[in-house]
Amino acid sequence: MLLMLIYTVVGAALLTVITAAGALAGWQRALTGVADSAALAAAGQLDERRLLVSGGGGEQMPLDPEQVIRTVDQLAAAQDLVARFPGFAIVEVRTDADVVTVRLATRVPLPVVRWMGGDLADGVRIVVEARARSPYRQLVATPGP
Repeated sequence: MLLMLIYTVVGAALLTVITAAGALAGWQRALTGVADSAALAAAGQLDERRLLVSGGGGEQMPLDPEQVIRTVDQLAAAQDLVARFPGFAIVEVRTDADVVTVRLATRVPLPVVRWMGGDLADGVRIVVEARARSPYRQLVATPGP
């Protein structure tokens, strides 16, 4: 009888851990997909003013940092990410030459664990990062014969 009780408690604990891990993986996968799409959309935002002033010299086409941030904000609003992800936040949007980095965060509510109380009752905060390189390149003419 005691052995059966111990197996039941251990089984319930394992089920709780497996359920929480599965939920965490699902939320992280979903948020990573959003970060990827935001980075890809933002990587296409050329800085036309700098491009015109520079005369198009160089191999890299400059990105517009303000437009990159605006694109990520618009994507977050259009997909209603605040409603989809509890505690959603845009942690960082950065442009380095022709690369966009987007970091997003959310708080994942863990099933079963929240009823137990403690530190995990509010969920676990996850942060994901995605990078995308601008698809635009300068055509460099080579001297002909």
